[in-house]
Amino acid sequence: PTVKGIKSSDEDLSKISWNRWTVDKFSIHSIDKDIGTYLYKNIKDIKKEVLVKWGLPNIEFNHEIRIFCCSSEENLQKLFNINKSSFEFKEDKKIIFVWLILNESNLNSFKSLMMSISLIELEFKYNYSFPLWIHRGMPSLCDVNKTKEHLEYMYNANKTGRIKNLIILEQSEYDDLEDNSKKLFDINSSILCLMIRKEFGQNNFQKCMLKNVKIYQQLGFKDLDSFSLKYRYYCHYLLDDYKKNILPEEYLNIKPKK
Repeated sequence: PTVKGIKSSDEDLSKISWNRWTVDKFSIHSIDKDIGTYLYKNIKDIKKEVLVKWGLPNIEFNHEIRIFCCSSEENLQKLFNINKSSFEFKEDKKIIFVWLILNESNLNSFKSLMMSISLIELEFKYNYSFPLWIHRGMPSLCDVNKTKEHLEYMYNANKTGRIKNLIILEQSEYDDLEDNSKKLFDINSSILCLMIRKEFGQNNFQKCMLKNVKIYQQLGFKDLDSFSLKYRYYCHYLLDDYKKNILPEEYLNIKPKK
């Protein structure tokens, strides 16, 4: 299909044709045939990978997932008025829309969005409710390069999030934050996920994923202040090791418990 709603100055884009593939609950729409073929051949393996690495079941998805893939930020902006890869869950229509910037240089970037989709599907299947820090933190850890970018940003910003604010923030409150505050929340969320998973293990992490669980109690701390202190120390040593280039890349990889 041709894309409608394009300005006259973008005549070349108005004539774009989409290639389309379907597999399971996924429908893949890509301007670039090679990228679309890559997703078609690998999307089920990507879904399995992001779930299994956290020790989560490789469930069948319930909702339709419509993916629109562009090879550049410029085309995504012109076609959909979106400037970065993102997704939106239309609960009333039972559809998850994904807008994706994907090319040969960033093929791993889709894994983060797949993790976000997987969390929605897990909540639906098991009637779970995950806190916002889980929804924002786990996807970031699907790409080691993104995790390194976050560590660099946090080191330069010289700010550590307050645990109390981090674990209780709701989506409506997040939406009202300034962009810089959103980014810091996302980064702190990912580091909190990393700390719990690496320092306290897969089983404890999975229990901390649930919204009503008191994390500090689950992890054996007497109160939230004690847990907050642990997090601050963790961030300090993590960032220090990163800047000294002595942080093993393997540490930033999430792997399932054997």
